Amino acid sequence: MRHFDAVGAPPLDSRETFRIRETENRVLRAGRSTSLTPERDNIHTFEAGPEGALGFDINTFLPGEGDWSMLELDESSGRPLQGYERVFEARWIGKPS
Repeated sequence: MRHFDAVGAPPLDSRETFRIRETENRVLRAGRSTSLTPERDNIHTFEAGPEGALGFDINTFLPGEGDWSMLELDESSGRPLQGYERVFEARWIGKPS
């Protein structure tokens, strides 16, 4: 499970690149969990291992629109832009159709 925080992200309808900082990267096993808030670790992804995985979200409705977008993370170099700070380049790509 990987979590990121945006570093000065543009509006969700923008296609400009911006930076995100990886805040957590860990292996989740049965009985383990992770959390996020609208302000902390809210960009997140996971990759299942060879035995598969089940992702389960518990959401709380907050005031406002609650708009969102998928994100494209640039890891083409195999390294973060700022290695020790785990900063990557990304861009919003919209919602799946």
